Amino acid sequence: MTMIIARFCHRESGAEARLYVDDNGEHTIEGDVELVNIDRRLVIPTGAVGGFDAVRFETEPARWARSAHRASTREVMVEVIHDDAPQCAEAAPSDPGRRLTRSQAAQLADMKPDSFGAHVSRGRAPAPVERVGRTPLWDAKEVAAWVRGRRKNAEAAPAEEHTGAAEPAASNEGREHTHTPTPAPRAYGDAAPTPSTPQPPQTPEPPYNVSL
Repeated sequence: MTMIIARFCHRESGAEARLYVDDNGEHTIEGDVELVNIDRRLVIPTGAVGGFDAVRFETEPARWARSAHRASTREVMVEVIHDDAPQCAEAAPSDPGRRLTRSQAAQLADMKPDSFGAHVSRGRAPAPVERVGRTPLWDAKEVAAWVRGRRKNAEAAPAEEHTGAAEPAASNEGREHTHTPTPAPRAYGDAAPTPSTPQPPQTPEPPYNVSL
């Protein structure tokens, strides 16, 4: 009987679990069983160029276990640590992450699958490049490039806001030097003050000669 052993490890806590699977479909789980999600459907390569297949544990447990590393998530890392018949393992493609399901693409973008789907439908995210049955698949490189672009834009946004906020302060500073004082209000009925007219200089009169 062929035995495949897959190790599941929580990335933060370090909790572990091991999945043991025989070719006849019998399996056991040791450790933290909450880490092992055997209900998850895995999209694995078939060997043909561009060929992928969706595999469930309940239908093909040994094949699922050999590809258990594809069940890795942000929280849980999965790896196959033992296989009695490694020659039966699926041939890994040159880029193992070149095709992603919607959930995997959303996970890479750090958002919910529905949110990622909304971005795709509005043309704001990469479109799927192929389908396996009814399952759309995305090119991992395209999704990764899109995520990097979103992060760069998010990092640049605060700097632009700061630059824009500084402009009014500079213009206000310039206006302070050109401020003209407002004349004091006058009471109702008072005549407006008449501007004074400069008077010509007066020549002093000569002194009188008084003879006694």
